[in-house]
Amino acid sequence: MERIDELGRQLDAPLTASLGARPRPVFRVPVSGDEPDTLAALERLGIRNPEPVPGLPRTWAIAHEDRDALPHCELVENGAIHIQGASSQRCARAVGAEPGDRVLDLAAAPGGKTLVLAEALGGRGDLVAVEAVKARFFRLRANLERAGHKAVRTVLADGRRVPRPFHDSFDRVLLDAPCSSEARFDPADPETFARWSLKKVRDMARKQWGLLGSALRCARPGGIVVYATCAYSPEENEATLAAHVGAPDSLAEVIPVDLGPGVDTRPGLTSWGRKRWPDEVSRAARVLPDAFHEAFFVARLRRR
Repeated sequence: MERIDELGRQLDAPLTASLGARPRPVFRVPVSGDEPDTLAALERLGIRNPEPVPGLPRTWAIAHEDRDALPHCELVENGAIHIQGASSQRCARAVGAEPGDRVLDLAAAPGGKTLVLAEALGGRGDLVAVEAVKARFFRLRANLERAGHKAVRTVLADGRRVPRPFHDSFDRVLLDAPCSSEARFDPADPETFARWSLKKVRDMARKQWGLLGSALRCARPGGIVVYATCAYSPEENEATLAAHVGAPDSLAEVIPVDLGPGVDTRPGLTSWGRKRWPDEVSRAARVLPDAFHEAFFVARLRRR
């Protein structure tokens, strides 16, 4: 709590006060669906008056009291709606995937961002989704099949050790890295932070360093890599980013990231305690939590 409080002071944001205040449940209507018909079907199921999320097309928020009903409704089961947080969607859209691109999702489960990427490609291009944990891998495949995206290639592998043919070959790479998930802590629910420790932060930072290096190697020269976490720790965010940029022989440079309208952000930090990082790290964005968004860190890099 002291670390998050200090981070809030540096960002001029009430991060500590926001802990436990979950954003409203958000869902997205896929481009293949009829949005008015879907919203009418949702109302018939008793989930009424969804509110559009500013800056995100075909994306709606519902009341907190409907949170438990939404995941079990038939519209989710048949793929008519996808439950996905607003911050997660903005992260996937920041990749900038376009029809014809070759795209890699390097830590893909459960697949929400993969679905956004698949829709952006519109059936033209190549999308590969990698996941290291077997149970999550099969959940990823099931979600892709339910949404009708059977052409997405799925690979069960550690993203730090992807096959050599992947190197230097993707136009766009997304890495929403495993993290300590501090942005999801609830002070009233010890289970949400029971496994947290500074050691876990350091362990996650080492894993993220390896994953980001792999993501950069998989991007072609000139290709784009988006790195994201839902952690507050600068060790997992700015420090991981800085470890791969700033030197003359670095594989990549940080470029500005556009997360669209309707979201409150702060620039990435260039210092934390005694640590100092290159100015280009400030081009990353920290998404501040609000009624629609959970906290996120998002950086966009270009492979040299």
